[in-house]
Parts: sequence; C-alpha cells; structure tokens
Amino acid sequence: KRRTRGWTEAEDARLIRLIEEHGVSWTKIEDENAIQPEKEGESRFENRNQVQIKDRARNLRIKFLR
Repeated sequence: KRRTRGWTEAEDARLIRLIEEHGVSWTKIEDENAIQPEKEGESRFENRNQVQIKDRARNLRIKFLR
C-alpha cells in the first residue's frame, strides 16, 4: 500500500514560483526544480512525478479560488 505524502508550504512556494516563471510546462517545471537553487522559504519537491505536480497545481488553484 502506497503512503501519501503531503506537500509542505515551502514546496508549494517553489511550485507557485516555477509556474509563474515557466507556465504549465510540467516537464520544464520538473527539470527546473532539480536545477535551480532553493530560494528563501522554498524547498525542492523530491520524488514527485509530473502528474503529482500537475495535480498539486490544480488543487492550489482551487484553494486560492475559495
């Protein structure tokens, strides 16, 4: 059975910044996450695939719209 691992606020901050920089190109976001240094208040998201990244972006959008 697979355990789910929640996203941290620091991972969310990084994802939001990468979306602002690269749009919704999940491949580019996945690559840039590995390449770019962590900025203050961010942490790299590790062991996340493109589907998980896209799903988190969708869920964040829903959260912000509420």
